[in-house]
Amino acid sequence: MTLNREIVIAALEGALLIRNPVLWEDNGAPTAEHKAAIKSVNENLNLFRQIVQDELDKFPVTKKLLGHLIIERVSRDYPLASPTIETLFSFSANELENRLNRILHVPNIETVSLSAHAPKDFTKGDETDEIVRDVWTEYFTADFLVNIIKVSYIEKIVRGKSQPAVEFYVRQNGEEWVVEVARLRKRDFQGETMPWGSLDCAKPENIIEIQKALRLKLFDKNKQIQKFINQEKHDFSRRVVVIKTSQEEYQDCKKIIASEAKHLMSERPYPEITHLLLIHDTEAYEFVENLQAR
Repeated sequence: MTLNREIVIAALEGALLIRNPVLWEDNGAPTAEHKAAIKSVNENLNLFRQIVQDELDKFPVTKKLLGHLIIERVSRDYPLASPTIETLFSFSANELENRLNRILHVPNIETVSLSAHAPKDFTKGDETDEIVRDVWTEYFTADFLVNIIKVSYIEKIVRGKSQPAVEFYVRQNGEEWVVEVARLRKRDFQGETMPWGSLDCAKPENIIEIQKALRLKLFDKNKQIQKFINQEKHDFSRRVVVIKTSQEEYQDCKKIIASEAKHLMSERPYPEITHLLLIHDTEAYEFVENLQAR
């Protein structure tokens, strides 16, 4: 079996089915063809890397902003288990390219991923995917501000390594904003039921874990914004923290995450945060004003 793009797609599909038996009801169990494709990829990793590179060449903006991370992910363990590589060979690749293309004009936007690299340890494939998700959440937020909120101006803030910074500076309706992005990562949760199904989200022990993770994120972002304002010696009309609730790891829990975030803003003082921007999917969002902000 000579490895080609179609076999790679079959291998990615088979790997997804093997990891998620819950999909078998609608898609069937992994077939002999899936298993043969996976075997072919594992036996021809150099050719697999070239096929990934060829696919990446079809999406020049994705290649410019994320290409080095995608290629680095190929060289880490279990590349067929990577949602990063899976996305490249799916219909979502066009959406990703369009989103990134819409924000190419944003000053300094390339710095979001410029210094991001996979760990050198071969066994850190999962961690590499987490790094890509971190980077993608910033790019997604920039696109959301440009395409959905339609801000008048946005730039990625760049400061020296030892200087405090926030993600974005925005001008909108005569106001100046600073924007920090808070991505909830799997390691932020201690619940043994992760990833949760919709029935697990409301378990008391999981709600406690959600609250803990959100408190830590809001505390950290409040402190980061305060440091940045003190350094800049300039205040801003809106000091926004973005939480993208629609991440695939806890898609079914987004309503509870949003509800708990709003509750925490009302009960605890985060004086530097004037607003939460909760992004629920590609278009649905809500601004939550912090009435306790200074």
